[in-house]
Formats: sequence, structure tokens, C-alpha cells
Amino acid sequence: MEIERNLGASENNVELRLKQSYLMGIVGGILGAIIGALIWALVTAITKYQIGYLSILVGFLVGFGVRKLGKGVDMPFGIIGAILALLGCAVGNLLAICIFISKNEAIPLMHIITQLDFEKIKFLMTATFNIKDILFYGLAVYAGFKFSFSKEASSQREAAKI
Repeated sequence: MEIERNLGASENNVELRLKQSYLMGIVGGILGAIIGALIWALVTAITKYQIGYLSILVGFLVGFGVRKLGKGVDMPFGIIGAILALLGCAVGNLLAICIFISKNEAIPLMHIITQLDFEKIKFLMTATFNIKDILFYGLAVYAGFKFSFSKEASSQREAAKI
């Protein structure tokens, strides 16, 4: 009985792995990161306050995109989700900074964005870095990782623990 149950689970794993796509997972994660970054930046600009818990939303949106489009079962999908969640938060922070500069200096936002280079980005991100950012970025990375796996994969991992 135990052998039959393990064989059935093994066949199901193969079936799930055949459906997964790293490329589509990356596309889904990038879409989630863009949407999350825009929400982060807009909420920060509107409230004039960085609500760090939005990082969880960014991580969730990235993970959701990776999971839905990538249909991932394997560990690399979680890593993709974690990395893209971190990037989504960083881009959201950078956009919020650009919006503040645009409003305070009366410079069109697109002009500021098009003038960004690596050195300016590095300066802006380090100048506005807060120790709490580590916590919130960490939450985003965790959420991006956790939500990147397909539901079937999650339920199979839970069944394997029993």
C-alpha cells in the first residue's frame, strides 16, 4: 500500500515538473515586481510615509506571478521569487524617491527617471536607507520565496512530511 502511494506521488511529481516553465515564472515574477513597485511608490508618495509592510504585498505579487505563470515545483522558483521580490521593493523605493524629488524640485518625473545612472541610483538608495529596510526587504524576500511554488507542489511537500 505504501509503495503504491509513493509511486502515485512520484508520477504526479513528474507530471507537475513537465508543466513548469522557468521563463514564464520569470515573466510572471517581473510583472508582479512591476505592479508591486508601482503600488509601493504610489502609496509612499501619497502618504508621504514609507509603509514597510507593503513589502509583503510586493513579495506576494511576485510569488503569485511566478506561481501562476511558471507553475513551479522546484527550488529555483522560490529563488526567482525571492530575488524579484527584493528587486521590486528596491525599484518601489527608488520610484518613491524620484516622485519626492519631482514634487519638491518641480522637475518632471520622467526627466528624473531618464537621468538615472548607476551612480545616482546608488547615491539615492544609500542616502535614504534605513535599518528597518532590512526587515521589510527580508519580509519581501520570504514572501516572494514562499508564494512562488504551485499549490500542488505545496500540498505534496506537506503530504511528504506526514
